[in-house]
Amino acid sequence: MVALQRLATWLRSRPLLANRRRPSFRGLAQRWFRLVWLGRGRTGRAFSVAVVTLVAVISVGSVVDSTLASSQILARLAAVRVALGARDPASLAAAAQARPGWGFDISWPQCGQGYPTSAFDFAGVGVTRGQPLTANPCLADEFRWATSARAGGFPQLYVNLDLDGVANGRRSCDVNDHPCRAYNYGASTVDAAVSYADSQGVRAPYWWLDVETANAWSTQNLDWNAAVIRGAIEAMQARGLNVGIYSSSDQWHLIAGDYRPAVPSWSAVYTQRGAAPGYCGDSTSFTAGPVLMVQYSDQGFDQDYVCPAGGAAFTAAAKR
Repeated sequence: MVALQRLATWLRSRPLLANRRRPSFRGLAQRWFRLVWLGRGRTGRAFSVAVVTLVAVISVGSVVDSTLASSQILARLAAVRVALGARDPASLAAAAQARPGWGFDISWPQCGQGYPTSAFDFAGVGVTRGQPLTANPCLADEFRWATSARAGGFPQLYVNLDLDGVANGRRSCDVNDHPCRAYNYGASTVDAAVSYADSQGVRAPYWWLDVETANAWSTQNLDWNAAVIRGAIEAMQARGLNVGIYSSSDQWHLIAGDYRPAVPSWSAVYTQRGAAPGYCGDSTSFTAGPVLMVQYSDQGFDQDYVCPAGGAAFTAAAKR
């Protein structure tokens, strides 16, 4: 934290903020080298590696404009520091977790079957049995596999959504207020799934909402579908849980239309392992949020590529 405080003090005193001018790259690099690399030893050098890219961007002015305050820059650097696990002298070891990786997701179809035996970086486990308000009877056993010695970290959970029911919930709804009732149904689906997971001793910092055309949705009123998803998202967020959407671009458009909740996406694609990293770009996101994972099928299991943004996000969530 000392390195961050020094950088913040230096930023406040520079013409970059006081006079809204951009320093030269050479001058900025020289000052950074003297401030951190020489002044903080191994810990400072570890952190400098984490922020050198951001410093370079600031120097050419592609991010910093006339309204950017030093507190905003400090916040960005702190976010980088947390995402890379750089909170102590073991920062480089922790930062190694914020990397791309590979993994599997399983659920009720694997009950009584063999689980993947190879090592993995990520494991997702379904809490429901393919539909909302149901229970995966093997949840506890599958989660033990997800957190076993062969796991590299990041066990996560997902819950299926649809629009095939009504429920009382957070909002008081008129009997004919279908969007309101759909919102309550989505929220109730999440409440039931989290309660069931708790009863099985299963907890994870990241949850995903499974949105697929295999389940029942309205084909005439996509706003009702979007209300279900919004209710589920906000129910997760009210519990302090990280939440994202699992779907594919074509299924999402059929179900939710133009709704863009700006949460992370876990994208299902029909491709081979080697092509999966190419779907990590934000341009492939159907939610307007970052793409954290890409799912493909291989070796009889659903497999997943953890994008670079996913590695950083999951590492940060696990440390909270």
